[in-house]
Amino acid sequence: MSEMQKRDKMVGLLKILNALDNGEVVLKDLESEMNLSLRTIQRYIRAIEDADFPLYSPSPGIYSFVEGFSLQKMKLSDKEACLLVLMDNFVGSINNKNLAEAFKELKTRILNSNADNPFYIKTADSVSYESNDITKALETAVTNKEIINMKYKNPSDDIVRWINNIKPVKIAYYDGFWYLIALGNQNKILKFRVTYITDVRLSGENFKYDKKIEALLKESKNIWFDEERDTEVNLLLDKRLGKYFKDKEYFPLQKIETENPDGSFIVSCKISKFEEIMPLIFHWIPFIKVISPKELAETVKGKVKNYLEEL
Repeated sequence: MSEMQKRDKMVGLLKILNALDNGEVVLKDLESEMNLSLRTIQRYIRAIEDADFPLYSPSPGIYSFVEGFSLQKMKLSDKEACLLVLMDNFVGSINNKNLAEAFKELKTRILNSNADNPFYIKTADSVSYESNDITKALETAVTNKEIINMKYKNPSDDIVRWINNIKPVKIAYYDGFWYLIALGNQNKILKFRVTYITDVRLSGENFKYDKKIEALLKESKNIWFDEERDTEVNLLLDKRLGKYFKDKEYFPLQKIETENPDGSFIVSCKISKFEEIMPLIFHWIPFIKVISPKELAETVKGKVKNYLEEL
């Protein structure tokens, strides 16, 4: 690498780190602002990620530091952060195990264990979003609203099948996994794990879709949403959950209906199907009780009973 290339890389990393410290960055915007190719910017992002700076990508081509992290809170300047990235890149290139382990320990101490730093960032393990021919084809199809045919490995039987006439709407991230959200026959909502898609063929044929699906995505809390969120659920919550549910919306279209004299309260929400809410209910048991619908209450009760009987 020439001196000019080294200087350009340092300048590029500094600009991206500074942008990340100020909030969310869109790679296509950086491409025009920095007058660099998208591939170069993606390479710089990977270098920052490889150096263990906690990045979050809510959707392809958009990055930010995870919530709660910033260079200022870590007491790092953008130049110091850039130096860490460049050192990580250098250590990785010389294939020295002892030096690599020593530098990894140094990074950990700087980023995670600073005694003067009041913040601790815990990020969930997740499946990374890889840039490859398949994901690029998916991104193109979503952007251009283009029908695709694709090969998909069904996780239940490991059989790879062609699925045709898929209308890709969004690439979405839920609970550590990337999904293709699409429409099938009669505009039925379909979800596919991106890592199980083994081939994508663009058809050249475009489609239109009802923007209602984007509202469903915005309201969703997990991958279990469906076409209609038309089932109303009422829940009785113990007063000890007030400090959580009054500050954050855990359920789709959550609303606090009633606060009782004993501090308990009733929350309503609207769901597509029981699977959309059951994991959340089990998370808060025994401090939560289903009031209605009766079928959901019986389903939860039955699963808890079966669990206790199998202990």
